[in-house]
Amino acid sequence: VGRESHSGALQLGNELFLLCCLSFGQSNVSRNQNSGIIKVRFPEGEGTIEIRPFSQTAHYGAIQGKSYTGAMFDEAGGYSAAGWALMWQIMTNLRAPEGVKIRVMILMNPYGNSHGRAKKEFIDKAPWWTPYTDDAGLRYVNCQVNLDDNPHTDVKAYEARLKKACQGNPEKYK
Repeated sequence: VGRESHSGALQLGNELFLLCCLSFGQSNVSRNQNSGIIKVRFPEGEGTIEIRPFSQTAHYGAIQGKSYTGAMFDEAGGYSAAGWALMWQIMTNLRAPEGVKIRVMILMNPYGNSHGRAKKEFIDKAPWWTPYTDDAGLRYVNCQVNLDDNPHTDVKAYEARLKKACQGNPEKYK
């Protein structure tokens, strides 16, 4: 699991740890916050989640040579150009035996540093909820979520802040 900022990675790690404890029982979940690793014990084995910040290319050294069968990139729409490039570099660590599906989730909100990159790389490739495959053989589905889908958000207040952040440019609000 990657997030561009260190504090964001810590916050995400805390939330994932609590979610794993609630889902699998606290006695089945362990954590080393310094290394960003959460381990979950299942009857058939153990699963590992690594939470990493990656705001500079030097951060890649911590995972270079490791193999993963899944990745999640949180708040990717806000990544800097270096963070966006590093996300793609991290995806070279996705390796699995034949027949094992590699899972990648790239989560983002509109109006961030990488909004244009995301639009070109993903959003413009296919309609919402329509699977497509890129030239590297990775499959994607663009999933649109609306403000109304989150019952914990004051939609009118949040929408007003989004419009203000676009500074009168309706293209950014789309």
